[in-house]
Amino acid sequence: MLAPGFARYPSPNTSSPSLPDISTMIQTFMTIKEQAQGHSLSAPLFALIAVARLLYQRRQAQLEQLCEDQHRHRYLIKGPGAEDDHIDEEGNYRSKVSPPVKEWNVVAEDDTKTLSLVYYPEEEVREETPEEDMESPLEKVLILVIPGNPGNPYYYLSLMQELVKKHGRRHEIRCLSHAGHVMPWKNHNRDFTLQEQIDQKAFYVKQRLREEPTLRLVVIGHSIGSYITLDIAKRFPQNIAKLVLMQPAIMHIALSRKGKQFMAVVNNYEFIVMFIAAIDYMVPISLRRWMVRRSVGSHAEETVRLASLSLVNSCVIQNVLGMAANEMAEVVELDEELVTRHEDKILFVYSTVDEWVPGEFMQEFQLRFVNAQHRVVPNRHAFMMELDGTRNVTEHISQWIAVILDEKKETAKAVLNFLAS
Repeated sequence: MLAPGFARYPSPNTSSPSLPDISTMIQTFMTIKEQAQGHSLSAPLFALIAVARLLYQRRQAQLEQLCEDQHRHRYLIKGPGAEDDHIDEEGNYRSKVSPPVKEWNVVAEDDTKTLSLVYYPEEEVREETPEEDMESPLEKVLILVIPGNPGNPYYYLSLMQELVKKHGRRHEIRCLSHAGHVMPWKNHNRDFTLQEQIDQKAFYVKQRLREEPTLRLVVIGHSIGSYITLDIAKRFPQNIAKLVLMQPAIMHIALSRKGKQFMAVVNNYEFIVMFIAAIDYMVPISLRRWMVRRSVGSHAEETVRLASLSLVNSCVIQNVLGMAANEMAEVVELDEELVTRHEDKILFVYSTVDEWVPGEFMQEFQLRFVNAQHRVVPNRHAFMMELDGTRNVTEHISQWIAVILDEKKETAKAVLNFLAS
């Protein structure tokens, strides 16, 4: 179900771009044949042209998605001989960190799938680890990143890579997308509400805890992802090690400046979906890339631009806008008791200029939750769009979660220093 005021608009792409819709082709063929009854010679030709055009469009959609994935993959892979982060010849920032694993995870009983980007832990060099420390296994920690809206994990790839650079690959780091926000045909172009997105994250965490009951959770949420992060803390309090709420959209979103502006989008919802569908249908991928580059700015990293490019899809934008409408209606009063319960484990990260989380909200959080940690970065709400935005945010996050991620490492160092003295 979509939010009130949102009609279910039929997407022009009702099947996977990799599978031609046979019934549509047959219907197109028969319609043109009927319309051309008086032109017996030209009717088959027109029908064949129509079918060929439909097949071409379906194939182009598949190739464009493949091209986008390959482009993203080329960007992620470190060039030979690169010893550190650097800027390539095209002006793109390249990370020395290897690309993440890409997975599709089942997140509901109905087999709904979401995309994950994952950095799995690697075995450390054990020669430098004292024998006493080797006997006690490393406590497993899952660093789970919950995106905002849009919920494409590639927006947060640089944040994940910064954490890997600062803390190594000793623990799993995973960013879980929102269903329908990436490759919507994986879920038959379905629409998903905010509550469904929340339940799907809880489903995934529950499955992980069923496999590893002692798994400790460091949950990092951005924007509406902070709201979902608090829900995870509510359902699995005993497993929470640390919580990070970045630009936390956790109360009265509709009262923010952007929330008020969004109501105009609600009133023109069908037009926006049709407009995006027209761009998706008619505009070639090269021109779309140029449009996205102009929209997000020259400072945005290539992965951010590619994530933004994936929004040019009517099913994706329908899910993005539908979820946003749910946020306006449902994210109202703050669950103060819940936040207080985990207060000493929470880091709030705010932006100096944030039209979704205004200054008065920030001040209220600081006054209400004095035992939590509060930090401010000189960036906007969508920090990943700005030069050094991700690094500024990650610096605070890294300091906050280091006590969890590096505690075994510090123990080993302390033992080594003691033995050497």
